[in-house]
Amino acid sequence: MSLWAESNLEWLQQLQMCPNGAPSHDTFSRFFRFVDPRAFERCFVNWTQHISNSIGGVIALDGKTLCNSADSTNEIRAIHIVSAYATENQLILGQLATDLKSNEITAFPLLLAMLDIKGATITVDAGGCYKPLVEQIVAQGRDYVIGLKGNQRNLYAETENFFNQAVEYTPEEAGWNRGYLLELLNIN
Repeated sequence: MSLWAESNLEWLQQLQMCPNGAPSHDTFSRFFRFVDPRAFERCFVNWTQHISNSIGGVIALDGKTLCNSADSTNEIRAIHIVSAYATENQLILGQLATDLKSNEITAFPLLLAMLDIKGATITVDAGGCYKPLVEQIVAQGRDYVIGLKGNQRNLYAETENFFNQAVEYTPEEAGWNRGYLLELLNIN
Protein backbone atom coordinates (compact mmCIF):
# COMPACT_ATOMS: atom_id res chain seq x y z
CA MET A 1 0.00 0.00 0.00
CA SER A 2 2.87 2.31 0.77
CA LEU A 3 4.44 1.68 -2.64
CA TRP A 4 1.10 2.29 -4.34
CA ALA A 5 0.61 5.55 -2.41
CA GLU A 6 4.13 6.68 -3.38
CA SER A 7 3.59 5.93 -7.06
CA ASN A 8 0.20 7.70 -7.04
CA LEU A 9 1.12 10.54 -4.70
CA GLU A 10 0.43 13.34 -7.18
CA TRP A 11 -3.07 12.03 -7.83
CA LEU A 12 -3.74 11.52 -4.10
CA GLN A 13 -2.62 15.07 -3.37
CA GLN A 14 -4.98 16.39 -6.07
CA LEU A 15 -7.71 14.73 -4.00
CA GLN A 16 -6.28 16.56 -0.97
CA MET A 17 -4.96 13.34 0.54
CA CYS A 18 -1.42 12.70 1.77
CA PRO A 19 -0.39 16.39 1.93
CA ASN A 20 2.82 15.44 3.77
CA GLY A 21 3.75 12.58 1.45
CA ALA A 22 2.86 8.90 1.23
CA PRO A 23 2.44 7.07 4.54
CA SER A 24 5.19 4.59 5.34
CA HIS A 25 4.78 0.83 5.68
CA ASP A 26 4.99 1.27 9.48
CA THR A 27 2.21 3.86 9.45
CA PHE A 28 -0.11 1.53 7.55
CA SER A 29 0.84 -1.28 9.93
CA ARG A 30 -0.01 0.79 13.01
CA PHE A 31 -3.27 1.94 11.46
CA PHE A 32 -4.50 -1.55 10.61
CA ARG A 33 -3.64 -2.89 14.08
CA PHE A 34 -6.22 -0.52 15.56
CA VAL A 35 -9.00 -1.04 13.01
CA ASP A 36 -11.90 -3.24 14.10
CA PRO A 37 -11.95 -5.98 11.42
CA ARG A 38 -15.75 -6.33 11.45
CA ALA A 39 -16.28 -2.56 11.07
CA PHE A 40 -13.71 -2.44 8.28
CA GLU A 41 -15.40 -5.37 6.57
CA ARG A 42 -18.80 -3.60 6.63
CA CYS A 43 -17.26 -0.37 5.31
CA PHE A 44 -15.40 -2.25 2.59
CA VAL A 45 -18.52 -4.05 1.38
CA ASN A 46 -20.50 -0.79 1.36
CA TRP A 47 -17.72 0.93 -0.56
CA THR A 48 -17.37 -1.80 -3.20
CA GLN A 49 -21.11 -1.79 -3.80
CA HIS A 50 -21.16 1.99 -4.05
CA ILE A 51 -18.35 2.21 -6.60
CA SER A 52 -19.72 -0.60 -8.71
CA ASN A 53 -23.01 1.31 -9.04
CA SER A 54 -25.41 -1.52 -9.57
CA ILE A 55 -24.16 -5.04 -9.29
CA GLY A 56 -25.66 -6.96 -12.13
CA GLY A 57 -24.80 -10.06 -14.02
CA VAL A 58 -23.20 -12.87 -12.08
CA ILE A 59 -21.95 -12.90 -8.51
CA ALA A 60 -19.83 -15.99 -7.95
CA LEU A 61 -19.59 -17.34 -4.40
CA ASP A 62 -16.62 -19.55 -3.71
CA GLY A 63 -14.53 -20.81 -0.84
CA LYS A 64 -10.77 -21.30 -0.83
CA THR A 65 -8.24 -22.54 1.67
CA LEU A 66 -5.16 -20.32 1.90
CA CYS A 67 -2.00 -22.24 1.04
CA ASN A 68 0.49 -22.72 3.85
CA SER A 69 -1.84 -21.15 6.43
CA ALA A 70 -1.94 -24.29 8.57
CA ASP A 71 0.66 -25.09 11.21
CA SER A 72 0.37 -28.69 12.38
CA THR A 73 3.16 -28.24 14.92
CA ASN A 74 1.13 -25.61 16.77
CA GLU A 75 -2.21 -27.25 15.89
CA ILE A 76 -3.37 -24.27 13.83
CA ARG A 77 -5.89 -25.14 11.14
CA ALA A 78 -5.71 -23.69 7.65
CA ILE A 79 -7.55 -20.45 6.98
CA HIS A 80 -10.62 -20.90 4.81
CA ILE A 81 -12.18 -17.84 3.16
CA VAL A 82 -15.40 -17.39 1.20
CA SER A 83 -15.63 -14.64 -1.42
CA ALA A 84 -18.29 -12.94 -3.52
CA TYR A 85 -16.97 -11.88 -6.92
CA ALA A 86 -18.95 -9.69 -9.34
CA THR A 87 -17.83 -11.06 -12.68
CA GLU A 88 -19.00 -8.15 -14.87
CA ASN A 89 -17.48 -5.56 -12.54
CA GLN A 90 -14.36 -7.68 -11.94
CA LEU A 91 -14.68 -6.78 -8.28
CA ILE A 92 -14.52 -8.78 -5.08
CA LEU A 93 -17.56 -7.56 -3.18
CA GLY A 94 -16.64 -9.18 0.11
CA GLN A 95 -14.75 -11.94 1.85
CA LEU A 96 -15.26 -13.74 5.13
CA ALA A 97 -13.06 -16.19 6.96
CA THR A 98 -14.99 -19.22 8.16
CA ASP A 99 -15.02 -20.06 11.85
CA LEU A 100 -12.38 -22.56 12.90
CA LYS A 101 -14.90 -25.33 13.52
CA SER A 102 -17.05 -24.52 10.51
CA ASN A 103 -17.00 -24.41 6.71
CA GLU A 104 -18.31 -22.33 3.83
CA ILE A 105 -21.90 -23.51 4.37
CA THR A 106 -22.17 -21.29 7.44
CA ALA A 107 -20.21 -18.38 5.92
CA PHE A 108 -22.09 -18.05 2.60
CA PRO A 109 -25.35 -16.83 4.24
CA LEU A 110 -23.44 -14.27 6.32
CA LEU A 111 -21.65 -12.97 3.24
CA LEU A 112 -24.87 -12.80 1.20
CA ALA A 113 -26.65 -10.94 4.02
CA MET A 114 -24.06 -8.15 3.74
CA LEU A 115 -24.57 -7.72 0.00
CA ASP A 116 -27.19 -5.98 -2.09
CA ILE A 117 -27.57 -8.62 -4.78
CA LYS A 118 -30.53 -7.16 -6.66
CA GLY A 119 -30.11 -7.60 -10.40
CA ALA A 120 -27.58 -10.41 -10.11
CA THR A 121 -27.55 -14.16 -10.57
CA ILE A 122 -25.73 -16.01 -7.80
CA THR A 123 -23.50 -18.95 -8.70
CA VAL A 124 -22.13 -21.46 -6.22
CA ASP A 125 -20.30 -24.74 -6.68
CA ALA A 126 -21.72 -27.99 -5.30
CA GLY A 127 -20.40 -27.11 -1.82
CA GLY A 128 -23.18 -24.53 -1.58
CA CYS A 129 -25.96 -26.85 -2.69
CA TYR A 130 -28.21 -26.81 0.32
CA LYS A 131 -31.74 -25.61 0.87
CA PRO A 132 -31.23 -22.74 3.38
CA LEU A 133 -28.78 -20.97 1.07
CA VAL A 134 -31.12 -21.30 -1.92
CA GLU A 135 -34.03 -20.03 0.19
CA GLN A 136 -31.96 -17.00 1.24
CA ILE A 137 -31.02 -16.20 -2.37
CA VAL A 138 -34.68 -16.44 -3.41
CA ALA A 139 -35.74 -14.33 -0.38
CA GLN A 140 -33.27 -11.65 -1.46
CA GLY A 141 -35.09 -11.67 -4.80
CA ARG A 142 -32.48 -13.32 -6.98
CA ASP A 143 -31.91 -16.23 -9.28
CA TYR A 144 -29.16 -18.79 -8.86
CA VAL A 145 -27.11 -21.45 -10.57
CA ILE A 146 -25.76 -24.08 -8.19
CA GLY A 147 -23.57 -27.06 -8.94
CA LEU A 148 -24.97 -30.44 -8.04
CA LYS A 149 -23.13 -33.67 -7.31
CA GLY A 150 -24.24 -37.21 -6.69
CA ASN A 151 -23.81 -36.84 -2.91
CA GLN A 152 -27.21 -35.07 -2.94
CA ARG A 153 -28.85 -38.35 -3.99
CA ASN A 154 -32.56 -37.45 -4.05
CA LEU A 155 -32.09 -33.99 -5.52
CA TYR A 156 -29.62 -35.33 -8.08
CA ALA A 157 -32.04 -38.10 -9.14
CA GLU A 158 -34.98 -35.66 -9.42
CA THR A 159 -32.89 -33.20 -11.42
CA GLU A 160 -31.61 -35.91 -13.73
CA ASN A 161 -35.18 -37.14 -14.23
CA PHE A 162 -36.37 -33.59 -14.95
CA PHE A 163 -33.76 -33.03 -17.67
CA ASN A 164 -34.28 -36.48 -19.18
CA GLN A 165 -37.98 -35.68 -19.53
CA ALA A 166 -37.19 -32.21 -20.87
CA VAL A 167 -35.32 -33.82 -23.76
CA GLU A 168 -38.19 -36.18 -24.54
CA TYR A 169 -41.11 -33.72 -24.31
CA THR A 170 -41.77 -30.07 -25.06
CA PRO A 171 -42.40 -27.96 -21.95
CA GLU A 172 -46.06 -27.63 -22.93
CA GLU A 173 -46.47 -31.42 -23.28
CA ALA A 174 -44.81 -32.05 -19.93
CA GLY A 175 -46.63 -29.22 -18.14
CA TRP A 176 -43.32 -27.92 -16.75
CA ASN A 177 -42.83 -24.37 -15.59
CA ARG A 178 -40.46 -22.60 -13.18
CA GLY A 179 -42.97 -22.74 -10.33
CA TYR A 180 -43.43 -26.47 -10.76
CA LEU A 181 -39.67 -27.02 -10.81
CA LEU A 182 -39.24 -25.05 -7.58
CA GLU A 183 -42.07 -27.03 -6.03
CA LEU A 184 -40.52 -30.29 -7.25
CA LEU A 185 -37.18 -29.32 -5.71
CA ASN A 186 -39.00 -28.30 -2.53
CA ILE A 187 -37.94 -24.66 -2.81
CA ASN A 188 -40.57 -22.00 -2.22
